[in-house]
Amino acid sequence: MVRQEPDCAPFFCYGRGRIAQVGLGIMVFNLKYLLFLVLILPLNAGGIVSRFDEGEGLSRTRGKFLGHKDYLSTLKNSATLTIDSGDVDSTLTNFPVTIFLNASAGTGSADCSAFFTELGAYGGSKIAITNATGTQLYIEKELYNFGMLEAVYHVKVPSIASGADTVLTLWYDGAAQDNSRYVGTAGTRIGEQVWDSNFVGVYHMNEAAGSTVIDSTVSSNDGTPVDAPTSNTSGAVGNALTFDGANDYVSLGEPASMDFDADVDSFTLECWATHTATAQDFLISKNVENVANKGQFRINTPGANQKIAVVIGGGWAASAGNEFTSSFKYAAVRSYASAWKCYINAANKAAGTPGTDAAAGIDVLIAASRDVDNTTTLGHWVGSIDEVRISIVARTEDWVEVSYESQRDDFIAITGF
Repeated sequence: MVRQEPDCAPFFCYGRGRIAQVGLGIMVFNLKYLLFLVLILPLNAGGIVSRFDEGEGLSRTRGKFLGHKDYLSTLKNSATLTIDSGDVDSTLTNFPVTIFLNASAGTGSADCSAFFTELGAYGGSKIAITNATGTQLYIEKELYNFGMLEAVYHVKVPSIASGADTVLTLWYDGAAQDNSRYVGTAGTRIGEQVWDSNFVGVYHMNEAAGSTVIDSTVSSNDGTPVDAPTSNTSGAVGNALTFDGANDYVSLGEPASMDFDADVDSFTLECWATHTATAQDFLISKNVENVANKGQFRINTPGANQKIAVVIGGGWAASAGNEFTSSFKYAAVRSYASAWKCYINAANKAAGTPGTDAAAGIDVLIAASRDVDNTTTLGHWVGSIDEVRISIVARTEDWVEVSYESQRDDFIAITGF
C-alpha cells in the first residue's frame, strides 16, 4: 500500500518526513544566498563598497553606499580656507580650528551667503572639509542657522605649519546626503573626534534651557545647570549661558580626569566671559573658599574690581589692572607644575607658583565656588560664559594665541563663494 502524502502546500505540510526535507532545503538555500551576499555583491562596482577603513567613510546616497572619494564627488561646490603661516609661531598638531560662516566671515570679511542658499534650512551637514592631500577632516557642527545666515564648525586639522600656509577646502552641496561619517554634533562619536585626547572637557554652553551641558570630548564629563541660567544668549562662539549672580551655576561633578594635583600635574583652562559686577565672582573653580589650600584651581575676580585672579593650589596672583568688561574676553590659565600663567585675549596678565592642595571631594563648578562647608555655593558669576575648555596638559603659549584668534574669527581667509 502506498502511503498518501498530506494534501498541502510544500511549506505547510504536517508530515514529519516532509517537514525535515523542506526544512533542509530552505537551510541550504539560505546559506547559499547568504554566501552570495557576503562574497559576490561587494565585488560589484555598482553595488556596495567593500572598504570600511578610516579613510573610506560611508554615506548612503541614491540607494548605494559611497566611499570617501565617491562622497566627495557628490559635492559640487567648494570654497578655500587659508590659514596664514604668519599667524602661527610653531607647528600645531591636531588643532581644533573654529570656522565661522556668515555674511562677513574670516580675515577678509567674506560673504558666505551662497553657502546657505545652496544648503537650505536643513543642510548644515551636507559638507566636507579636506586638507591639501584630499583627506577628509573630522567636523563638529556647533551651529547652523539658515534664517540668520550663520554657522559655526570646529574642525580637527592634523597639522598647522608655521613655515607655509595651511590650505583647506570646504565642499558643500544641497543635493547631497548628510556626511554622517565625518560631520557630527556635540557628544556624538563623530563630533568627539575633533578634540584630541588631552581635552577632558569642552563645553559650548549653547544648550536649551534646563538641558545637560554637553561635554564634546570622549570623556563625557557632562555638566548640570543649577537654578536655571539663561540659555541661548549671544556668545563669543555661537550662543552662551548667562548667569545672574544669584544662585545659578553649572556643576561638572568630580570627574577623575579633572582631579589635578596642583603642584605636580599640568593642565590648561580656557573660556570666554563677560562680567558686569564688581565683586569676588568665580569663573571656573575646583575650590572650597575660605579654607587654606583647600582647592586645586580657580579663576575669579578678586573683589571690587574687574581684575583676573588665579589660585593654583595655594599659589595666588592677580592682574595689575581691570580686565573683564561687558564685552567677551578670552581667559586662559596654563599650569605646568613648577609655575603657572594666566592670559586675557592671549596676553599674559599674571604668573605664579602652584601651592599644595587637598581638593578631594570637591566638584568642578562653572560660575561659582564651593563655600567653607563644601556644600553651598558662593561667588556666583554675573555675566555670560562661553566655550569652556579643560585640558590635562599645559598647552603652549602659541596654542593659547591661536585658540584666541581662531575663536574670534580672525584666523582664516575664506575665498571662492
